[in-house]
Amino acid sequence: MNKSKRMIGMAIPLLLIIGALVTIDLSVYFDGNSALIVVGGAFGFMIAADDNKSKVKAFGDGAVYMG
Repeated sequence: MNKSKRMIGMAIPLLLIIGALVTIDLSVYFDGNSALIVVGGAFGFMIAADDNKSKVKAFGDGAVYMG
């Protein structure tokens, strides 16, 4: 049951995003400047992270903080 809940939980947001992309133009949905700020901030957060923390986890945390 837990695995099926996870799959449903991942499918709903993905379907919402795909539905939004299909109905509107990509330039309306995607903002390059904002993406650059989020990715750049996440990369900087990953570089500045402790050695004990996984680099992928640090990148994800940085993306959440910058987003």
